[in-house]
Amino acid sequence: MKKKKPFEEFEKYLKLNPDPCGVQKTGLKEYTMEEVAKHNAPPSIWSVYKGFVYDITMYIDYHPGGSIINKVAGKDMTMLYNKFHAYVNIDKFIGAFKIGYIKKPGFGSKHLHSNMIPMPYKPSIGKPVKDKIVQEVKEGNDDIKEENDE
Repeated sequence: MKKKKPFEEFEKYLKLNPDPCGVQKTGLKEYTMEEVAKHNAPPSIWSVYKGFVYDITMYIDYHPGGSIINKVAGKDMTMLYNKFHAYVNIDKFIGAFKIGYIKKPGFGSKHLHSNMIPMPYKPSIGKPVKDKIVQEVKEGNDDIKEENDE
């Protein structure tokens, strides 16, 4: 059995690497559960929480509960997570590893729900941009652009 790494190392890594999956550059991608299921063992372990896809490969070795986290590899972890960690803010631990969302039938990627906007690890960074995008989505503006895109 592989020895668990100190969680402090993980926290330090996140502080130094707030966007380890490059999502701030590429944006969240759309996946199917079939695609997620293929990532069920090293070197690539993904899981789903409330419709979002997380690449938890790196987190596996730091999980405070040990190897039990392997039970969610390639699967939806929502029910199991809520059963044991309902009080824990998932974004604090693996939010930086959010890589996408599950494609739902009849739900086009052009019409993202406001909470599907990728945010950096530090919630204070990017909040004005998120607020602007959320407002645009609420107003039904599908042609959302960065201020510098014009």
